[in-house]
Amino acid sequence: MASRIRIQLWDEAVELSDGFNRLQHAGLEDPALQALTEQLIIERTLRDFQLVDGSQDLPPQELLKRHRATLNEKQRAQLDQQFKDSPHAQEQLTQQLRVDYRLKELKRRLIPSPMIQDAFLNFKTQKEAVIFQLLRLTTENLARELYYRLTHDRLDLDSLIRQYAEGKEADEGGLAGPIPIGKLKPELRQQVLMMKPGETSAPFLMESGHWVILRVLRRDNITMTPDIENQIRDSLFANWLQQQVASAKALPASFNQSRLSQINPELCQR
Repeated sequence: MASRIRIQLWDEAVELSDGFNRLQHAGLEDPALQALTEQLIIERTLRDFQLVDGSQDLPPQELLKRHRATLNEKQRAQLDQQFKDSPHAQEQLTQQLRVDYRLKELKRRLIPSPMIQDAFLNFKTQKEAVIFQLLRLTTENLARELYYRLTHDRLDLDSLIRQYAEGKEADEGGLAGPIPIGKLKPELRQQVLMMKPGETSAPFLMESGHWVILRVLRRDNITMTPDIENQIRDSLFANWLQQQVASAKALPASFNQSRLSQINPELCQR
């Protein structure tokens, strides 16, 4: 039978589910209530997935040993000092590591590798930076003539920019960047994503009405690493959790009554 949890709500002690409903009906967006809702959703999902906590099979010293292996020298020294200062520090850290293990496994279940790969393409677009040269022209005919001279007569793009570009582009040689690809205008972004460093685009029309010849000089190439994978997974999990919280708030009665009485008290104290 699930334990009943009581909280102090102003001058009255009430059951957690009743307190939750009262705060919501009063329109109070309390950070603690938000955190409690998130934790409840996580606990519910852990049960739905029937997630086996493999960390329970590990003795505390083994958990601490594995944790220390992930720390640098300075962090290990700080951890050792915490253990000396507080007699309960090791026990508290062990409990936290077990909770973190369950959350990590839940993220892996909810956000599998195919989802990470799909999100990585968008991540690359947003984070990779590019340096390019740009020749902006007012007429299509001139743009196509200059492109022909570039590709067939082997003229130098720098000289064409100095001769035909307007304003600061002529002074700066048409150089731009480094700029994150995700921040480029849609027409430029589409071209850059199709090009390799050293390539020159055919003239294309911008929304402004200008015709542009573009040459990519340098482009970052971000590859998947464990840190990036964790970053993407954490971001997708946060989005998922936000959606679940929104759904819970939309259905407060059914959500609160069916779920709040089952919450894990230990995790509420995080």
